[in-house]
Amino acid sequence: MFSSLQNLSKNRRDKAKFNKAMKEAEEHVKFCMGIYWIQMKAGRYFLHEHPNSASSWNMPEVVEMIANEDVDVVTCDMCAFGLKITDNVGEALVEKRTKLMSNPPEVLKRVGLQCTNRAPSAGPGHPEERKHRRADTTGGRAKQCQV
Repeated sequence: MFSSLQNLSKNRRDKAKFNKAMKEAEEHVKFCMGIYWIQMKAGRYFLHEHPNSASSWNMPEVVEMIANEDVDVVTCDMCAFGLKITDNVGEALVEKRTKLMSNPPEVLKRVGLQCTNRAPSAGPGHPEERKHRRADTTGGRAKQCQV
C-alpha cells in the first residue's frame, strides 16, 4: 500500500476500499514496530524491509524506530541478490531499490548490496563488464518480483 505503484492507481480504485486497505497496512506497520521494540528490549534482533520509496518510511512510528541509536538503515538493490523477471525483451535483473532497517550492524553490512551498475567504472578503455540490462517492471510486471 505504501509503494509509488500503488499510489499511481489510487484514483482508479474505490476510495473506501483503498482507505480501508491503507488503514490496515498502517496498523500492520505499527504492529511490526511494536514487535521490533520487544525484540530489542529482549536483546534480540529484527530486520524490516520495504521499498526504498515507500511512504511507510515517513510514518512516525518508523521514524521513531530509526532514531534509536541501536537501529540503522541501508539501501540495497535486489538485482545484487539476483532478482530477475521476464519483460518484453526477455529475462533480466530488476533493480528494485529497497531499504532495510535492523539493529545488528553486521546484518546491515551483509545485506546492503548495491547494483553493479552503480559501481564506478574500471577506468578509461575498460569495458563495463559489470553493467547489466534492467528489466522493465511497468505494465503489471512488478508482480513477478513477489515470487
